[in-house]
Amino acid sequence: MSLSAVIDAPKRYLNLTWHIIADASHCRPHHLTKKQKEQKKTAAAKTRRDAEREDYSVVLQGAIERIESGAIKLCKQFGSHSRKFLKHEMHGVSRWNAYLHHKAKLANENCEEGAERQRAHQLSMTLQDKWNSMSN
Repeated sequence: MSLSAVIDAPKRYLNLTWHIIADASHCRPHHLTKKQKEQKKTAAAKTRRDAEREDYSVVLQGAIERIESGAIKLCKQFGSHSRKFLKHEMHGVSRWNAYLHHKAKLANENCEEGAERQRAHQLSMTLQDKWNSMSN
């Protein structure tokens, strides 16, 4: 289409011509579209997350094995507790945390749907005095 034909054309054809000329992204294959850029980013992020997940699982498995071997050593050395008990002790779950979790669960059992549930940190202040009296 020549330039004189574009200038003499009715407005509806002129807008169509400019639209076709403006949308010439298909003429530049070395430029990525926005969708292609997002796909490229998400694919790179997925491979990065997969690598991190793999590294995490390897490190976690090593930590679990060290805890297991430590529990076996303690069980052999002291023998008064089971391996399960010693693993539990090594994980650091305290009796206070177990008590707090239990009380929070009981408080939220009868909670209506949609109502605000009580959190452990909210209950900790009220339960602290009772815990101290039971502990001493």
